[in-house]
Amino acid sequence: MTLDRAPATPRGRRRARTAATWLVVAPLVAVPIALYAWYVWAYGVNTVFWDQWHVVRLLQLQGGGRLGWTALWAQHNQNRMLFPNLVMIGLAGITRFDTRVEMAASVICLVVAYLALARLFLRHGPGSRWALVPMAWLLFTLVQDLSALQGFQIAWYMILLAFLLALLALERAERSPGWVAVAVLAAVVASYSSLQGLLVWPAGLAYVLGRGVRGGVRTAWIGAALLTTAGYGWGINPQHTGGPAVGFALHHPLGAATYLLTLLGAIVPLPTWGTLCGGALLALAAIVVADWLATGGIHGPRRAPMALIIFGVGFAALATVGRAGFGPTQAHASRYTTYTVLVLIGVLWGVVLRLRRPGGLRRRAAWFAVPALATAALVVLQVATATPYGLRAGPVAQRARLFDADLVVNYRSAPPVLLRQVVFPVGWQFRRRVPFLARHRLSVFAGPLASAYRRAGVVPQGLLAPLLPAPTAVRALLQRDPAAHQAWQVLSDVAAQRPDLWGRLGPPGRPQERALVAWALGPGLTDPLDGIYLRPHRASLAALARALAEPG
Repeated sequence: MTLDRAPATPRGRRRARTAATWLVVAPLVAVPIALYAWYVWAYGVNTVFWDQWHVVRLLQLQGGGRLGWTALWAQHNQNRMLFPNLVMIGLAGITRFDTRVEMAASVICLVVAYLALARLFLRHGPGSRWALVPMAWLLFTLVQDLSALQGFQIAWYMILLAFLLALLALERAERSPGWVAVAVLAAVVASYSSLQGLLVWPAGLAYVLGRGVRGGVRTAWIGAALLTTAGYGWGINPQHTGGPAVGFALHHPLGAATYLLTLLGAIVPLPTWGTLCGGALLALAAIVVADWLATGGIHGPRRAPMALIIFGVGFAALATVGRAGFGPTQAHASRYTTYTVLVLIGVLWGVVLRLRRPGGLRRRAAWFAVPALATAALVVLQVATATPYGLRAGPVAQRARLFDADLVVNYRSAPPVLLRQVVFPVGWQFRRRVPFLARHRLSVFAGPLASAYRRAGVVPQGLLAPLLPAPTAVRALLQRDPAAHQAWQVLSDVAAQRPDLWGRLGPPGRPQERALVAWALGPGLTDPLDGIYLRPHRASLAALARALAEPG
């Protein structure tokens, strides 16, 4: 007896197609997420770098029982960082201030932010799941290497996460007004994490000013925005911005415009194309918004991408006001792309919405084919250039952090010129904060890296090269004299990073190493770069020269 299979219902066929689509989309989305997580794991270094010294000061206050509201609320450049301060202090207490844990927490924030973004997208576009793939590649772009590989940037990822959670809550507030309290809470967390967090409020206006929104939701959002912004600005000093005067953009409009377009275009890591890509992105955003306004306004599925565009362009404008005085070259700083890429995601989202409309690009909408193709080209260009750029920039950033770790560990003997160039802050602040880390075995002092750098001393670029082969007399000197060991290590590093020396001196061997030490004591000491590392070891290099001259 045979049983006939029951005919599939339309609903069953839709579910089967949906499942089949997810079987392909999910792995394609997982690839950029996994690549980004691997990138942070592979190139992250546990060290205190630049703004991270701000956290060291908070830990010192905590250790002395003097950490209070004033310190947590204090202005850092132009930022109020209350919530990131609490998170970083908490993580430091659990992990002995391992900054790689902060980087890992940033990855988690970015993953949850993407899930929130996907949820927003699927609420209004269940038939466009394929768009989640390029959105994942854009959000997890490796062009943001400086943000990904610095623990202090967790503040930026907290803002991004809070922003998208606020949008999700505003979506729900349409039917359940109580959700507006959740949205306000998320926006307050973003606002008191850094200055750009205040942009959540104007971005949220894309929701609360739309038709069909209850007046109570609108009033609560706008009222909370005014109160939060007033609280942020109370007592803040606009002169302490950590950059040029904020009036530069007003007095140099052409330079400010160039900076703005370059900053927006930095999501495509091709410096010579920066202004062109930025101009194209800004034009595409204007076209998408104008199309919305001409065809019914900002409502329904258009609100989330509009909020992304407002936030991303608003951030670029804020950065231009505060940083344009540095010049357009500084606009390529990769940490800015964490937010400016939201503009491209919003534009892509708008294009997808247009393509899903009845009639698509036919009839009067045929003109939209040009911006749609331009958007696709810009997305492809960004993804195609960002990953190779990130894979090149990762090792460079790692070497910079290793050099910083070397200087921090050897801060007592490090040449002042290197401390001024690499380590922040300098002077009495730095020399007061490093002993605190060493005494409590925090950050770089908690792991084996500190012992290796302490034994080697300050080496070029912080890269520990294998020691050059040494004859018996030199090996004996290295074993009994730590200073001689450091000099030999520095000489080994210089030789490893200067292959041209072996072209002049010949391949490694005893006569060549004798010549190398002679070079180090002579021309090497006067070399502008090598002399920085060799000069502190003049006496030990002379002792090594005598040991190399011994027979046997």
